[in-house]
Amino acid sequence: MDVDHALKPREIDLVTIRVEKATARRHEAATWLKNMGANELTETPSEEEFKSFLKSGIILCNVLNKIYPGAVSQVVEDPAGSTAPEEVAALCAYQHFENLRNFLVAVQDLGLPTFEPSDLQQEGTSLGVVNCILALKSYIEVKKLPPKIHGQSTPSVQGRYIMRKNSGLFRSSSVRNSILEKNNMNVDYSTKSLEMSDKDKQHSFSSKIEGLNIKCASFEWQKGQIQDLKHGLQDLRNCMENIGRQQIEEIAGLGKDLHEVAKAALGYQKVMEENRKLYNQVMDLKGNIRVYCRVRPFFPGQSRELSTIGLIEEGKITIVTSRNGKEGFRTFNFNKVFSPSATQEEVFSDMRPLIRSVLDGYNICIFAYGQTGSGKTHTMRIGDRISLMKSQSR
Repeated sequence: MDVDHALKPREIDLVTIRVEKATARRHEAATWLKNMGANELTETPSEEEFKSFLKSGIILCNVLNKIYPGAVSQVVEDPAGSTAPEEVAALCAYQHFENLRNFLVAVQDLGLPTFEPSDLQQEGTSLGVVNCILALKSYIEVKKLPPKIHGQSTPSVQGRYIMRKNSGLFRSSSVRNSILEKNNMNVDYSTKSLEMSDKDKQHSFSSKIEGLNIKCASFEWQKGQIQDLKHGLQDLRNCMENIGRQQIEEIAGLGKDLHEVAKAALGYQKVMEENRKLYNQVMDLKGNIRVYCRVRPFFPGQSRELSTIGLIEEGKITIVTSRNGKEGFRTFNFNKVFSPSATQEEVFSDMRPLIRSVLDGYNICIFAYGQTGSGKTHTMRIGDRISLMKSQSR
C-alpha cells in the first residue's frame, strides 16, 4: 500500500503528459488539414469535434485528391432532397462509409498506416486517425510534393501509374525509416499507455481493497457501539426496574401513612364530637335562658342627678325609689348587669359560647326587651355588632 501511494504522483504526471501529447498531435493534424483546404475545421478542436468533422470522409478524400489528383475517384457529398429523415440518415451513413473506405484504400496503396472507420464514431478513439494524417503529412514532407490546386482535372491512367510509382518510391529505405521511426514512437507510446493502464487498474484494485478494509473496520466499530448500546440499555432497564420497585414500596408506605392519618382524623372527629357534646352539656347546666340588664348611658346634656340607679354589682342592680316622701331601695337579680359605661364587646362577651352552639347546630335567640327609650336600638345597632363579630373572630 505504501509503494502505490509513493508512485501515485508520478503516475498522475505520466497520465498528464500522455493526454497533452495526444492533444498536441491532434491539433497538429487539424492545423495541417486546415492548411490543406479544410477551412471548416478549427486548429484546436476537441476529440469529439475532430471526429465529427472527419467522420463523413469528405475532408480526408479532398485533401488526398489535392496531393494526388484522382487518388479517390469519387467523393460522395451529403444527400439532399429526400423527404424521409430515416432514409437520409441511412444513406448518409452508407456514403460516409464509402468515402472512408476509398480513402483508406488509397492510403494503403501509398504504404501508409490506416485506421478503422469505427474510430471516427462516438465511442471510438482518434489516435489511429491522427497517426494516419500525420503519416500522410510526413510522406508529403519527405517526398516534397506540393499540394495541387483545387479544381484540377480528374486523373488519367498515367496519373494512376505515377501515384503507384511514387508509392514504390515511398517504400525506399529513407522514407520507410522515417515512417517506422514515428510508428515506433507510437508503439512505445501505446506500450506506456498499456503499462499505465495496468498500473491504474492495480491502483484501483488496491484502492478498492483499502476501501473494503476501511468499511470492515467501520463495521467492527459500529458492531462494538451496538454492543455498548445493548449493555447500556440493559443497565437502564435494570435501573428502571429498581426504580419501579422503589416506587411500589414508597406507594405502599404512603398508603400505610395515609391509613394512619385517616385513623387519626377519625379519632379527631370522635374527640371533637365528644367535646361538642360536653360543651353543650355545660351550656345546658348553665341554663338555657339568660337574662342580662344594661343601663342606658345618659344623652349628651342630661344631668346625672336624675339617675335612680343606686348600686350595680355582678348580678344585682339596686333602684332608688321615692314614695310618700321617703326613699326606698329595690334590688333585682340578673345573670349579669352592665353599667352605662359598658361597651358592646363587654355586653356580648358572655354570649360568645352561644355562638359556638349555633355552629354546632343548636338554635338560639338573642333579643332586646324594654320600654321605649331604654336603649334597645343602641345595644343591637350594626356598628357595634361588627365590632362584636371581630371580637368573636379573635
